[in-house]
Amino acid sequence: RRRRRAVIPARREARERRREGSEPRRARDEDLTRPLPTDQERVLAEAVPELVRELRLRRRRRLARAAKGRLWFRQLFRRNVATEGVPFVLPWRRARCREGGIVLFVDLSHSVARASGYFLWMAAAFLRGGPQVRVVGFVDRAVDLTAEVQAWVRGRPIGRPVPLGPSGRSSPLPGEGIAPAGVSFARWLGALEGLDPRAPSDYGRALHGLLDSPWRPRRGSLFLVLGDGRTNRFDPLPWAFEELARGCRAVLWLVPEARERWATGDSALDAYAPFVDVLVEAWNLDGLARGLDRLARELR
Repeated sequence: RRRRRAVIPARREARERRREGSEPRRARDEDLTRPLPTDQERVLAEAVPELVRELRLRRRRRLARAAKGRLWFRQLFRRNVATEGVPFVLPWRRARCREGGIVLFVDLSHSVARASGYFLWMAAAFLRGGPQVRVVGFVDRAVDLTAEVQAWVRGRPIGRPVPLGPSGRSSPLPGEGIAPAGVSFARWLGALEGLDPRAPSDYGRALHGLLDSPWRPRRGSLFLVLGDGRTNRFDPLPWAFEELARGCRAVLWLVPEARERWATGDSALDAYAPFVDVLVEAWNLDGLARGLDRLARELR
């Protein structure tokens, strides 16, 4: 079905600074699509915990009465009026459960890897302890990376060592300065089995693989895509994306590019957009955070 589409643009001041080419005043406004040295990546990484705290402090899912969870102080004395306020009965509450879970479909190709690294870090920290979350990464094929992402944010290296170049140094990949627990995103990305971040992106093949996999979004789930939609002239297979979106409670797409570049060149974003509920301009940390904020609203 075609959906009522909403577009969340970047903040006006950040867009103006980007157009003028001036240095951003905040790390969260830094353009992630530009080449960044490792030191600058580390500066941006310092802003991630603050962004996650801000997201957690905002009102989120509605709470319901439960047998265990968090103590419900507002109901404590109301439930114990008969005992003159002596708390013989302790009311508990927890977030209402909604079926379906969340599927994060994340482009890990070289062109958007830096934005994907920050997003996966933020998503792992923010959605921790929430509903069931499945992380599927892709370049030219879809691979379930749920366990690998959890290992990375906890500082545990995975898989084979990062391939070495002719000089004997590790191959240059974005994200060397993104290390939530000591393991850099570049090292983690280079060690993944079954994915080559330097391969040409093939959204059609990746979407078709997700469609035929056990990780596909279930009915009533939230489906979030992070990627620029650039297919390198391969067939985008929009029908596969339509099939994946059908039955989802909401479909969100975070685009790590400035809005004026959407649907230009080899981008197939226009072919996918009719089946998306919310498009978020997410070329900086602030945009990634607003995408997660919108995801949290859909969880209510």
